[in-house]
Amino acid sequence: MSQKYFYLFLAVLLQVGSGCKKSEEQPRPRLVSEKEIKEMRHELLEIVERNRAKKCPRPVLRGEPLPGTAAADIVAVVEGADDTRACHQRLDETSDMVFEALDHPEDYKPEGFPARMNRTAKPYSPPPKELLELEKTCAPTLERLQKAVRHEDACSPYLPGLHDQPGYVSAIRTSRLAAFKSRRLLAEGDAGQGFDLLLDVVRFGQDFGRGGASLLETMIGVACTRTVLPMLEHALNRKKPLDPALLSRVAKELGQLIETQPHPAAYLRGEMEAMATYTLNPSKKHPDTITIGADERDDNALALIALHETSRDVLSGCKKEDPPIRCEEHIRAMGERYRKSHRGDLEQAEAMLRVAVSPDKVAAVRREIIDILKSVAAPAHDRYLRHEGQTRFRLGALRLHAVYRQLAEKAKACPKLEAFDQPPLSGLRADPFSHQPIRIEELGPGRFALWCPVPLGKPNKEKAEPAVFIDCPYR
Repeated sequence: MSQKYFYLFLAVLLQVGSGCKKSEEQPRPRLVSEKEIKEMRHELLEIVERNRAKKCPRPVLRGEPLPGTAAADIVAVVEGADDTRACHQRLDETSDMVFEALDHPEDYKPEGFPARMNRTAKPYSPPPKELLELEKTCAPTLERLQKAVRHEDACSPYLPGLHDQPGYVSAIRTSRLAAFKSRRLLAEGDAGQGFDLLLDVVRFGQDFGRGGASLLETMIGVACTRTVLPMLEHALNRKKPLDPALLSRVAKELGQLIETQPHPAAYLRGEMEAMATYTLNPSKKHPDTITIGADERDDNALALIALHETSRDVLSGCKKEDPPIRCEEHIRAMGERYRKSHRGDLEQAEAMLRVAVSPDKVAAVRREIIDILKSVAAPAHDRYLRHEGQTRFRLGALRLHAVYRQLAEKAKACPKLEAFDQPPLSGLRADPFSHQPIRIEELGPGRFALWCPVPLGKPNKEKAEPAVFIDCPYR
């Protein structure tokens, strides 16, 4: 993700055979001074040092916090360690089996409920021996995951400039296995540990991008969280009674997770820093890039200038105190404005370079090239913000669900629709993404669909929206 946008920024770019031919009529002018290049490199190194020294305190969900940071445990889950490598290999071999055991197909519609875009968990059935053996093999990995979230200082180890990007699929597969184990724990009567494991995966997914990681790490963390949300809904809808005290704790921890979800302002800044620090490694230059400045150093510098200006525009309309939906709206409008501002015509850029042989023209040409670079790689991050917004909404709706179930357990009866307009449910109606009230649809006695108040499905496509379903067992 970051690399793709970087390549677009870095070259104007495009593939050999795009029709652009280098001018040989005049020497190319120097578009960025040595002083500027030196200052840029210093700024990039400062980003790396800040990330290396960064602290990311956030409360643990339960129990006493462990000393140190979460980084080593996160890396052990993602990349493997002495106690987790055997699990990684088995997860590679059994990932499809675990996936099929957990959730219904995407188009599955539970009886009595409407279509929605998010998946529904399958009810428990005795798992095959192979999956039980997988669970045993991966016990140290799941322990590492739960250990990682017990540290108060939980910066992602993958902040810009700190670590090469590994293959992240093991994090998602481990999260899926955690959902599988939690379903077994719930079915066997250990609801407390079952809920703990699910909520710890949500926290792990958040910490994966905490501190200003790039969009890639943030979305991998979101993917980890999304693997367990169907099972969390399933657990809250189970037919067996649930302890009201446990439900109170679940609702409280969901509230903590909502409050500490990394804000778009943090990970959008992280995305820009990741793209910038990528230039520190010259071996990463894409083989099909063309040179538009005097040399490759000019190209890198021009890309960084365009990136800096784009970053400033991105963050000017996305503040950490804003509802996340404001960031999504700002990025979408900004991307459209950038794409319309220039055609991104590289032949025009080449023509400007041919005439830019006198010093008084260099500044104007530089400005035009930077604007073209910005238009070619106009931010299209709004779809990722909607993706992450779906998770925010579902966490908020699941907290509402937990408190509803707590009321049902205390009364041994299903609260009616009007209960959502009264405390304590009325105080939990705000969608964490838009800050607007979650929409409640009554489908029958004790059956409700909780919908996001703003569209979060794929734009321009007819597809159902995300929803959380309540199926009260005391109907």
